[in-house]
Amino acid sequence: QEDIFSKLNANRPAPNKSLADSVENDTQIDIQIGPRGFVFNGRGVSIGELRRNIARLAKTSTKATVLVRCAMESPHMYLVQALDACAENDMHNISIFSM
Repeated sequence: QEDIFSKLNANRPAPNKSLADSVENDTQIDIQIGPRGFVFNGRGVSIGELRRNIARLAKTSTKATVLVRCAMESPHMYLVQALDACAENDMHNISIFSM
């Protein structure tokens, strides 16, 4: 079995954010990852659709909050694919939770 690595560099945000940043950061993207695939903002999608949706939203703002909720039984590769899609579109405000 080969290791799968993500291209995403995870950084912790600075403690002081300006008000302008918090207003611009109002958009929230919800990605759920389960054993059968992805749910994007409440709708089941393929990895291709997930990538297209993230790219479309990134054109509006790359500062949107991305919530990634991953089921324990989901394949690790799915999480890596979702994080790579975010990284490819300069979406770096990501929170990852297990569900």
